[in-house]
Amino acid sequence: MAIVIEGLCYAIFPEGMRRMMACALTITPAQFRQMGMIMAAFGVMIVWGLRMISQ
Repeated sequence: MAIVIEGLCYAIFPEGMRRMMACALTITPAQFRQMGMIMAAFGVMIVWGLRMISQ
C-alpha cells in the first residue's frame, strides 16, 4: 500500500516530490531518525486503533 501511495504522489505532484527530495538532502541523519521513529509510532497507533474499532 505504501508503494501505491508513493507512486501516486510522484504521478500527481512530480515537481513537489522533486522539491521535497532536494529539501531532504539538507536534513541531518539525527533528524531523519527522529522523524522515522515518530512516524513508526504513529503508524502503530493507527493500526492498533483500527484493530480496536474492528473488534
